[in-house]
Amino acid sequence: MGYHVINITNGVLQHDYVELSYIDFITKDSIIYQGESHWKPFKVSESKQYKQFSEGWYRAGIQAQEVFKEQAMSNGLILEELNQDQKSFKLYTKNAKKPANVIQKMKNLKEQKLKNLDQQVEDLMYWDDASKPYVPKVRKVEKPILLKPKSVKLDFGVTDEHRADYKEQDTPVTTAKPTTTASETKPAETKKEKPKQPERIFPASPNVYHFHPIAFVNQMRMMFGKETGECYCNRDLTIEEFKNIFTRLRKSEKYNLEILNASNCSIPSSDKTFERLTEEFNRTAKKYGINQCIQKIHFLSQIYWESDRFKTGLEYESGNHYNPEGGHSKSKQNGNTQFGDGPKYKGRGFMQLTWRNSQMKYLKYAAKNTDGALKEKTDAQLELRSNNYEKYISDDLIYAMDSAGWFWSNYKKIVFTKKSSKQKYADIYGKSLNEVALKVDTYQNLISIFVNGGGNGKEERTKYYNILKRIFRYDSKCINNNYSQSNIIDEDSSTPWVNIAKMEIGVEEIYGTDYNDPRILEYHETAGYTKSLMGREITDDYIESKKILDPWCGSFVYWCYLKSGIVKEDLNSTGYNSFSWENWGTAPDKFEPCYGALAVCTYSHVAFVVGKKGDKIVLLGGNQTGGDKSTNGMVCYSAIDKSKIKAYRYPKNYKISDINYDLEEISTDAKGDNHSSSR
Repeated sequence: MGYHVINITNGVLQHDYVELSYIDFITKDSIIYQGESHWKPFKVSESKQYKQFSEGWYRAGIQAQEVFKEQAMSNGLILEELNQDQKSFKLYTKNAKKPANVIQKMKNLKEQKLKNLDQQVEDLMYWDDASKPYVPKVRKVEKPILLKPKSVKLDFGVTDEHRADYKEQDTPVTTAKPTTTASETKPAETKKEKPKQPERIFPASPNVYHFHPIAFVNQMRMMFGKETGECYCNRDLTIEEFKNIFTRLRKSEKYNLEILNASNCSIPSSDKTFERLTEEFNRTAKKYGINQCIQKIHFLSQIYWESDRFKTGLEYESGNHYNPEGGHSKSKQNGNTQFGDGPKYKGRGFMQLTWRNSQMKYLKYAAKNTDGALKEKTDAQLELRSNNYEKYISDDLIYAMDSAGWFWSNYKKIVFTKKSSKQKYADIYGKSLNEVALKVDTYQNLISIFVNGGGNGKEERTKYYNILKRIFRYDSKCINNNYSQSNIIDEDSSTPWVNIAKMEIGVEEIYGTDYNDPRILEYHETAGYTKSLMGREITDDYIESKKILDPWCGSFVYWCYLKSGIVKEDLNSTGYNSFSWENWGTAPDKFEPCYGALAVCTYSHVAFVVGKKGDKIVLLGGNQTGGDKSTNGMVCYSAIDKSKIKAYRYPKNYKISDINYDLEEISTDAKGDNHSSSR
């Protein structure tokens, strides 16, 4: 649907023809009509029919429809302009066909919609130009030019009407050459003046517009996924990051660090490297929209278990029970109709894709959508059993990882046959596993069931999921986690060291001296707990049997204080020693737990007071454990008895009036409460 729109800006009449999805510049003063004889022009503000076009909520809805259309098309669906009533939509989807001409029509429409995207992004980056030294442009004109603001669809609330309020002050430069005389052989040298940048004029509108700088930066990270940061959203994992993830998962069960080393793994040796594994993971994540931290966490927890911790791409069992008469009730239903189909089409790839029907669907998809040995293979070639193309899913790293992404985002949907289940899971019914992953913890077990088809490895998958959340530091760093500490910290707090500590939640030691968490080593280094002091290498461990005793709670609080702006001279010079904090700084005016105070505990431990849990005091600190969270020391919340605190301390010159004894009730987010004082 299209409309003719007339706007009058700065006394100049501007006419445009727009589709409904591009109505951003329509204002209440615009005149709108469809251009046919039986239509009359209406002023937007005076027409109930068009008034909503200037409302933000309506525009957001229209833009959401466009996003839906683009996503649908990218997944091979065919959409046309539909009536917005439910009955028409159901009728259309029931009778919809997919002729080649319609598919080509939609592809052409998509190309048309996206062809100006690069220019739109370039226009959006106007702040880059604003920060550069001003150099006047030479224009080959005789008259001043009135610069017309460019129309930018992605405007972040800034419309063309707003931009029109800005005026560029340019001095026109002509191409006419200066006249000279015969006596003028050499012009006098003059000192070149630095061009003066035009003054930026604020909009003439009396309205004032505000935006939150942190929210703005986060939005930029979302839009331009190549931007990197401490969060893992919308960017590739580095090789070191992937190796760290793998190492921590393996160390959590005390396995060795060899990859794809199972005896049945036929992936070439050249691909059995962290470089190649990282490359294919990043390729798959981009291709299948596994973009946000929580989606990567869910996906990794599943393929890590399905591939037996990245040891193989092929199921260990013989597969005989998948034969037509092998004992599995759904063998024939899933395409295993011939003897030998069981072993042939047993679990393959990092998501253990099983059955002939499922593998054939993927192979046909891969032949058209993946670069590799299967590219452009015909359906007939792929279906011929003697060609053995299914082996590529398990024996080729490209397809082992890609098939997992296809299963995760394209193939497996949340569907039920029971009406009660459909009602119970109405909010996710029909969605892909990748979409359901955005629900964070809510459906973690359900995802495992849909991946495996049962309860196999349910506890392990949950364990890996929780470990990965800590490795990704999802609760403290993710820009898309509305409840992360980075989004809820109190920037005006009188105890900024607590904010620093919250941002470190999830940092965790790794069992064993051969691999140590670099962040914990940084805590030690900052606090002066070094090799030169101890005469040996420093670790993140406390292993009594090996006489390796490197507790890091004191080093952690020292690091937090220093990062919050307290100068070294005002800190405890032996802060790595927890008991040495007992007489540091100043004490509160009464011996009671108070927010932000450093609690010095009787069992050689220090941490910050942040709340209460029943009759216990909740501490935030390093080298703690929190019930079922981890058996290793980490930065987390932990609740202890008040009687186990021997001193409360604040930095020197801290205002007594700022002390808060009214502690909030908070959860340690654990089934049990525990602490670790000297791990």
